[in-house]
Amino acid sequence: MFTLRLDHSSAPKPTLKPVTLVVRPCSGITGEHDARIPQYTSRTEVRYAGGRSRASLAIEHFGQTFLLLSKEQKDEVDLHYRTSCQWELDHDDGRVFSCVCLKTVECKSDAQGLQACSECLQILALHSFQVSISRTGASDERRKYIPFRNQSVATGKMFATNRGLGRFVQETILRKHDMLLDFTVALSSGAFDDNPSFIQLLEVMTARHQRQARGRGFQNMRYASDFDQFCHELQCVRPEAYRLFSSKFGSRTERSMLKLRSSKPKMTIGISDTTLDRVIKYLNDYDYPSTAPLACSVDDTKLHPSLRPYYDKSKDSWYLLGLTGDPIIVADVEQLKELIQQTSGSLASKARVWAMSIPLSNVPPLIMAILPISESNTAASLEQVEEKLLRLLLINSPTPINIISLGSDGTAIERNARRLLVESGFAKVEYTKIPHPELRARLLKVEILVIGKHRLTIIQDSKHFRKTCRNNLFTGAKQLILGNQLIYYQQVRSMVYDQDHSPLYVRDVDKLDRQDDRAAARLFSAANIEHAINAGHAGLAIFLFVFGEACDAYQSRTLTHTERIRMVLLAYFFKTLWKSCLAENGYSSTRHYLSHEADDILDIMVNGLLALIIIHRDHLSSPFPLLPWIHGSEPNEHIFGLLRSTMPEFTIVDAIQMIPKLDVRLMAACQRKVDASDMRRGGAGYAHTHFDGSGADLESLACFPSQETFEHIAGIAWTEANAIWEVLGYFRGSSPTSSLPLVPITDLDVDIDDTLDEPTTGLESESIEVSDRQILDEALQAATFASVPPSDIPDLPKGVEDILNECGLAAAALNIRDLASV
Repeated sequence: MFTLRLDHSSAPKPTLKPVTLVVRPCSGITGEHDARIPQYTSRTEVRYAGGRSRASLAIEHFGQTFLLLSKEQKDEVDLHYRTSCQWELDHDDGRVFSCVCLKTVECKSDAQGLQACSECLQILALHSFQVSISRTGASDERRKYIPFRNQSVATGKMFATNRGLGRFVQETILRKHDMLLDFTVALSSGAFDDNPSFIQLLEVMTARHQRQARGRGFQNMRYASDFDQFCHELQCVRPEAYRLFSSKFGSRTERSMLKLRSSKPKMTIGISDTTLDRVIKYLNDYDYPSTAPLACSVDDTKLHPSLRPYYDKSKDSWYLLGLTGDPIIVADVEQLKELIQQTSGSLASKARVWAMSIPLSNVPPLIMAILPISESNTAASLEQVEEKLLRLLLINSPTPINIISLGSDGTAIERNARRLLVESGFAKVEYTKIPHPELRARLLKVEILVIGKHRLTIIQDSKHFRKTCRNNLFTGAKQLILGNQLIYYQQVRSMVYDQDHSPLYVRDVDKLDRQDDRAAARLFSAANIEHAINAGHAGLAIFLFVFGEACDAYQSRTLTHTERIRMVLLAYFFKTLWKSCLAENGYSSTRHYLSHEADDILDIMVNGLLALIIIHRDHLSSPFPLLPWIHGSEPNEHIFGLLRSTMPEFTIVDAIQMIPKLDVRLMAACQRKVDASDMRRGGAGYAHTHFDGSGADLESLACFPSQETFEHIAGIAWTEANAIWEVLGYFRGSSPTSSLPLVPITDLDVDIDDTLDEPTTGLESESIEVSDRQILDEALQAATFASVPPSDIPDLPKGVEDILNECGLAAAALNIRDLASV
């Protein structure tokens, strides 16, 4: 039998390593034990917590409530509270220790990290501790209400002292409403970020104090840009006020500011190389490429006729200014006397000013050129000056300036001057055709002027159009008929006096300021349109809506270009159908339609906006946002307003000398935000907002619809215009009004106003019985003195005046009768 014998001595025996224990400090409980602990230590200021309430301790030791105790008794209760606390907070490291912490922990030498002792770990099991770490901390606004007893006041004072704020804390800690503390909180929260001039004023005062403390003067002090700009504007507006301000707060000397203004290129009379120098300097100041689009505008303002000598330092010569045209050089005093005697009859009564704008928000316009002109100008004389300016900037300039719009006031002389630019061959016309939504043989022609390699369009100020429409509505010389609706001034006036619902002011209709942009904006506002509907004036509401939208197409900062196209085309189709309605029903467009000026302005506005979109889409080297509210003559009105605020009656020499100051004030105005409350003022004249781009989305404004989209939008606008007229009771006949370009530049032989006002529905070829209303209308029209100056109107016998008044009342009665039968 086999016996197997194992030799156990041959198997290896395991060896046990001795465990080495080391003593390490207790880590306390941290975020590794509970994620709420760091948040608890960051919001709790006391060092010890978890004790009995002071209220119960006061009853136990003194038999009364804590609030009734004396200071010594409260201090004793605080000590009892301290001895009853169960844990201690380490705010710097975010740890919590038990008040009976063992201080050290025995752990293995290879253990990772520190460990908490058993006493500290027991804190986690306490219900009161779990309640404390579960609470949400007070908000920053409410932390000031935490009682001092629960704050670490002494630690805060020491920290503030270390940072140099000890005196500030000491003086404000016991005050409930301290101005310095409130200001510091407001400053740190960014309450003054929108007013950098104020913050920079504080910096200037601090720097002046530090210089005085070191025994230094205020020479060669540097001033921050916003504060410096504010001081410069103040000095330009009121030098006396600036001197008082400077003596109290400190700023540049007036001599320093004069030196700054004198460094800019000087303004000279007329169009010259100096004009181009000013333009190039303007573009370089803003690092703006000359190939990018620019807006140009021109307008006239009244001058005080006067002859004045003027010294041109750049040419070291004296000139006689105040005459129309170019200045006359003067050699000596005797020649000056002779010139004054010889030329006193040809004094300039107006100043023609050209301005240029970079079409971006918050960029001030440049006063480009100024020319004294007479009260009566011809289109040929204006065309010659305009051709000289455009040739200088667009053709002869070493770096041609890319002007894409020319804004003006749209008078007949201005329009004829534009036509002469084409007739003379200096400019050509390029058409973009949009098929009519219904009649394909009839085209809408968008005209663009081509000068050299540059394309530009004529622009009319949209705010001027809004005021012109308001004046058409308010005049007593017209009875505006919209289908079966008659709209007139008394409707608006009755709405205004419904003070509980009207958004208008009484001053908006009574003793109206004709130049008040704010009053016109309120009249065409959505709130007033709604009020008109509620008052039962549907025709008035439609009038305000359609032509108000035409202005909004230019002025809105948030609309897309697709929506702007629809709005201006709706107004264009609406007024086209209006003419058809009047013609088909035998009404005189002279008395029952918009004025010729308003009709022309609308055509210019529609053509101008469509042309601007086409130029931006097809003729710029790179995408550029179109801000239509900058294009127009509003910058010129802003310049004239600043001129008159400085000097109500000025000569041409005064205007030239004020231009450096105007540049400063325009810069300051463009940096200022438009105050919403300012738009609610009444009787305040012009409201300049061309520089404000609040809410504008430049990315959206750089997207332009295609030609196919143009045609689609035109169809929508045509449908809407027809639907509106059907609401007014007019259903378009089969013979539409003949087509004309939106801005007829080239047709010099035909007056556009007369053409548009002629009925073209074929009714004139038929035998139509003349109505009583037509006879009265024609008789009254022949008897009026609308085209005669007031001073030349003859005194009529009382009997003739009575007859004319009776005929007027009879015509009004017949109009109302005819409207009732529609």
